[in-house]
Amino acid sequence: MSFDFDEIVPLVGSKFLNITPNNQDKDLMLIKEDNNIHDSNAVAVYSKRNNKLTKLGFIIKDKNVEIRNMMDSIKTTKLIRSDSKSNGRYYYYVAINLHK
Repeated sequence: MSFDFDEIVPLVGSKFLNITPNNQDKDLMLIKEDNNIHDSNAVAVYSKRNNKLTKLGFIIKDKNVEIRNMMDSIKTTKLIRSDSKSNGRYYYYVAINLHK
């Protein structure tokens, strides 16, 4: 299987939100959180679960501005889980394809 994405960025904060991303999180939405008290450049990652938006976490802080600048060009997003656990946890990433 081959994956070809323009960007792959870590998803962070799921642990603090008490959320575990899963393979049903297919319809991802990236939403700017200008009023986030921890980071005014925050980009939240949401999934539609049972017709309700569920916050999965955030784009890692050092990629926020870069992702914000490309949000109008995003074509598709995909949630990717690490193959193996580290410290008893899987790590998740948001893969992004841009309009060419």
